[in-house]
Amino acid sequence: MLRLMFIYIAIQDFYYLINMLSVFQTHPSPPKNQPIANQIITLVDQILSAKKQNPEADTSQLKKQIDQLVYKLYDLTEEEIKIIEGGYNE
Repeated sequence: MLRLMFIYIAIQDFYYLINMLSVFQTHPSPPKNQPIANQIITLVDQILSAKKQNPEADTSQLKKQIDQLVYKLYDLTEEEIKIIEGGYNE
């Protein structure tokens, strides 16, 4: 059962990263946002590297950093962020 839980978590992480990368491929950022986009790409690379070394690695802090950068990239309000984060808790 524990092994299945780890596999489930790994699959979630994989889909999270794929979604983040697909956003940047389908919606390229304007040049003024390129530094933020580059930071996100660096963090995604760090997550992929950590998961390659240890599939059970805790990358939650890196994901939180990505979330914050995406909020900044799209200039989301506090209210919009609360709605988005509330969706993760359901």
